[in-house]
Amino acid sequence: MDKKVDYSFPEALKNTINTNINKFKNTGVDKNTSEMLKCPSMMSYPDFTHLFFAPHCNTICCAEQELSDLFNKLEENFYNLVQARNLPEFSNIYNIDASNISDDDKLRLKKLKKSIHNKFYKKKRKITVSISNIYKQLRYQQISEQSYNLIEKVLKFTSQVFAFITDSNFFIRKKFFTSYFFDDRFKYQKYKFTTLFSDKNFAKMITLVERVLYQDRHFDHVKGVDLKRNLKYLANHILDITINLDSFTNSLEVLYKFYIKFKE
Repeated sequence: MDKKVDYSFPEALKNTINTNINKFKNTGVDKNTSEMLKCPSMMSYPDFTHLFFAPHCNTICCAEQELSDLFNKLEENFYNLVQARNLPEFSNIYNIDASNISDDDKLRLKKLKKSIHNKFYKKKRKITVSISNIYKQLRYQQISEQSYNLIEKVLKFTSQVFAFITDSNFFIRKKFFTSYFFDDRFKYQKYKFTTLFSDKNFAKMITLVERVLYQDRHFDHVKGVDLKRNLKYLANHILDITINLDSFTNSLEVLYKFYIKFKE
């Protein structure tokens, strides 16, 4: 950002920090996941086209229905979370007095940023690898088309959620102290985590995918060993966030308080 600040700067900053939400708006955010996934950065893995399906089944198994219901609930929560970015409590712009910031403060900020960056992005990377492996292994399973379509929706949605979580513009400025304003991005990031992971429903959704496969009479359990293992990995990675939620949210709270103490 330019060091020279004019009176239009707060409005420009608001536009910058809303970049991620505007991507959803520009693609017509609604309650339909397939529409939301038209955003290029949220697309799943086009190379993993499914090779063949089992004969169509008119019966929906119990696990399929439970998975579908839970997916719809989480999708609704996610839709509301995206819209919440425009709430007044996440739209503040603060003036900052950087005149008395010490070298120790700068070093502490650097360490805080690095710690949070590693925590968020390492988790996302593990989840992305698991989903990629699941797609690769799933395409060789001769399951019913209805089961595959439901599972694919869940995987796309999971990819989308974690892209959204880590696309927070945390480190938009390499040198924060050349700026004179601060916003509510860390408060909103904390709200993302508490909204999505305060219970075990997200991990349960992945566990239900495995149950759907078990109940599909065409599922090849011998070929599906790696697939089931990666589904367990994915569920455990997500469950780990719920179990250690305080670790994620407390880090964000510390970083927010660090910035806000320089508020004028």
